[in-house]
Amino acid sequence: MVLKDENQDKFRNDLIHYLELKFQDELNSKEYLVAAVLNVGYIKHWYKRSFGSKHYQSGLDSIYDILMKYSPNEKEFEESHGKLTKTDKVISNASQTTSEGLNSMRNLTRPRINSNTDDLSKQTKSKILADETKKFIDIISSSEFESTKSFWIDRQSALPNLYNLALRLLSIPATSAQIERYFSITGQINNKTTNSMSPELLETRSLIKANIKFIE
Repeated sequence: MVLKDENQDKFRNDLIHYLELKFQDELNSKEYLVAAVLNVGYIKHWYKRSFGSKHYQSGLDSIYDILMKYSPNEKEFEESHGKLTKTDKVISNASQTTSEGLNSMRNLTRPRINSNTDDLSKQTKSKILADETKKFIDIISSSEFESTKSFWIDRQSALPNLYNLALRLLSIPATSAQIERYFSITGQINNKTTNSMSPELLETRSLIKANIKFIE
């Protein structure tokens, strides 16, 4: 079937509309939107198109929130990043001269000095994640990348928190096909002659059969 020119735009818009309705749960999920953006090897195929640009921007806007949601708590965060103290704050802003170093102490207001350790940790974590988010957005806005895997391997030191988030989110199955295949394999094993098999043995045999290509 060949559509007339005047009907092609309507057909395209209707198709996009119904696809968005079908996948509205995913498109309204910050996790899915951020996962799509972190999959940097593929965003070049869709992020500039009319149907993709708004979802791309939503994904960028959601990165910080998802980082905060899935990052370790303040104590674990300090252990992996090193604890930032009030003295570190002065040193990091101070330059070589004494006068400039003293001027940098203006950053330490009295409420900041009197704040408790938890507040300081939360502020530190928030700033690190915000800076890392900005760095990532600057990187992907200036270049296109062919391989998601190579991108994250090369930048796991520069973007450690986003690297861990990418590992987590990009592990989400894109379809249920693999799960359905697993149910099929389990059904083949659990037949009339093996219906007295224990759940543990059934699980073990199913896992082996599903992953036999990696064992051989």
